Amino acid sequence: MEARSKTSSTTTKSNTEVERGGCLPFSPCTHQPHVSPALDEIPRYLYRVHAPSTAGRTTADQVASRAAVLGRPDAEVDILARPARDAAEMLNCHLRGWARDSDNLMSWSSSLLFVLQYALWRTIKIGPDDPSEIRLYVLDTTGLPPRAFVPDSALLDTFGGVDSWKARSLAGVRRLRRKTPYNFGEYLCQGGLSIEGSTASASLQQIIDHGLFRLCPEMGEPNDRMELAKRVVKLRNGCFDVSRPTTKAEVRTALALAKGCFGDEWALPMMASFLSLRKRPRDDAVIADAFKANFSGKSPSPAVFGMQEHELGALRTFWHERLPEVEQFPRVIQDINSDRSTRAVDSVIATTMKLSSMSLLEKAVVHPA
Repeated sequence: MEARSKTSSTTTKSNTEVERGGCLPFSPCTHQPHVSPALDEIPRYLYRVHAPSTAGRTTADQVASRAAVLGRPDAEVDILARPARDAAEMLNCHLRGWARDSDNLMSWSSSLLFVLQYALWRTIKIGPDDPSEIRLYVLDTTGLPPRAFVPDSALLDTFGGVDSWKARSLAGVRRLRRKTPYNFGEYLCQGGLSIEGSTASASLQQIIDHGLFRLCPEMGEPNDRMELAKRVVKLRNGCFDVSRPTTKAEVRTALALAKGCFGDEWALPMMASFLSLRKRPRDDAVIADAFKANFSGKSPSPAVFGMQEHELGALRTFWHERLPEVEQFPRVIQDINSDRSTRAVDSVIATTMKLSSMSLLEKAVVHPA
């Protein structure tokens, strides 16, 4: 998490930097006390869906807002430096999906369950997207600049009640996030953000073909009412009602999804993420044994870096989320780090640390500061 602990005096970026990817950090003022602590409450892994009809641009190298793609001058301006009313209007429109050319925000989620359901919803909405053209991105935030992301809850606390909307206001969104189950682990970046080397992606069709509905049959059930938020809440209620022992078939499917869709480098965290789509018992021997069988003695990528027990803080959850699928993920990782597989994990981590150091050295040589 060291990459986010550094500070920067830059509050805006030039158009050239936005076009190149760069980073427009969130830089709170003293009268915005909700934001500063929230900037340190960013999950290691975030997910995003992109399709031809979505706003902005998302590639393996960069994510850019609608305003940045259009080259608008205000794409250089931190939302926290804007007039409060203007910032509140933009935030409200963005969170409600009201398209505006001035929108300088891009959404990510800590919930794979939500992102998968959102991708599926895009195939049945009015003006549907083709599953082969919908891509799901996973991002490792540890290598990104500090203050690149902020939880939506921090901005809702800062600007709630400032916007001019009486009905469908920001205060209403904040109430939904805090008082109801309609919280989807949303995190925001702004302007242009370089994500090169920190992300992997797969199409929704690939994910379906590799067994999504075998692992989570509930996701394959008809959604005749084209529900999204209510559907996610129903999935949570159904998948996290009781804890069921993991089967070997589930592990095989999760591994096929992780490796087949996101590659060997991301296999471990994505396998854990897919297994976290439902409630699992603690100290699950099937999960620990599967890890030993599939990852022991192999050379993982930096995507696995930080899985050691003393590094599990990088996988912590936060009070503003309260999402069962997100809370399940570090528990799966902890099972991987159980006594039955500690020796295997130590071997994996030792190799990973060496690979990670080599990767950082190569970046420093190719892209000197």
